[in-house]
Amino acid sequence: MTSDFFVHDRRAADYTMVTIGGELDLATAPALNAHLSDLMANGRARLVLDLAPLEFVDAYGLGVLAGMPGRLRERGGWLRLVNVHPRIRRLLGITRLTDALPVYASIAQALGATPSGPPRPRRSARRRGTGRSGPGPKRPRSYRHHHRDSPPARLRPRGRNRSRRLFRSDPSVRRRTACGHPAKGPA
Repeated sequence: MTSDFFVHDRRAADYTMVTIGGELDLATAPALNAHLSDLMANGRARLVLDLAPLEFVDAYGLGVLAGMPGRLRERGGWLRLVNVHPRIRRLLGITRLTDALPVYASIAQALGATPSGPPRPRRSARRRGTGRSGPGPKRPRSYRHHHRDSPPARLRPRGRNRSRRLFRSDPSVRRRTACGHPAKGPA
């Protein structure tokens, strides 16, 4: 691998073709970010990135690429990738960036796609701690500020009855006597 990083752009009437080559890593990702930001500042919001000469991408490079579609969408634009090497395409699949960064086989296919790109996946209404989609069961008010699966301390069993899972708030359970044992009575 060579570490010679380069970015070239060719402007057309309604889009800009940006060719990226070399290694896109921690050292070169800021240069790509600055170049793409300059294009956006100059009103170029429709970008086609040609990644044929790109040999390597690390997490920082993926971060720059993943951050661009949102910034471009705010300006009414889009970002599309063409000529992506199978290794980089696999990396995009593993990191689940293929929805945000659509990959096309050719420039003609990228330009023929709808302006908004592929449909964005809908987020499921998932509540934290329920382990499934949709609204979960409502918890009692006292559970809100505690660990998601454990009852509050005042409802946890204490002493000898801990293994029986008897809760003090259950009216069917006999109340403990002053000595703490339900059968012996006060001492």
